[in-house]
Amino acid sequence: MKKLFNKSVAIVGNASSIFDSTHGAEIDAHDVVIRINKGAFFDSKYKPQLGSKFDVWCIQNVFGQRKKVHLPEMKSIYIMQMDTIEVNRYRIDSIDCVYPTEMYDSLVRKAGLKKKPSTGFKVIDYVLSLQPKQITLYGFDFNQSRTWYETRTDQPHDFEGEKRYVQHLLSKHTNMRL
Repeated sequence: MKKLFNKSVAIVGNASSIFDSTHGAEIDAHDVVIRINKGAFFDSKYKPQLGSKFDVWCIQNVFGQRKKVHLPEMKSIYIMQMDTIEVNRYRIDSIDCVYPTEMYDSLVRKAGLKKKPSTGFKVIDYVLSLQPKQITLYGFDFNQSRTWYETRTDQPHDFEGEKRYVQHLLSKHTNMRL
């Protein structure tokens, strides 16, 4: 994903709190807009909150989305599979990139997480490694509000650990903001 080097990047998370703002035009003004999991597909009436630009889709499990999304129709969207285990099991030509296993292992160690990292957390780590000019996070509140499309209440992620590590990154990288 070399196309992120020296670009302004919006990473749009899926916290319900994103609907409390009107950042749509600001999101769309970035050089590259990354959307995560099912949050990439929303009703156009939410354009004032979420914008409409869509360049990169980072998804935990593209195989689980096959029935909902017709991948060949997404030719202009760059697709990054965030679950390396599933990619090793199947081969899908529509995937442009796979999150590196060694980055996953390193991230879990660096952040000291007690549970597996969320897709959004892995996306932040990966994008930061590609040296963008600027990263702006939208729709990340570390489970203060639930994921807007999710109904489950159990959480397989260590959101407190993720929040702590992102705050550390924000203090260290002047090109990153929440």
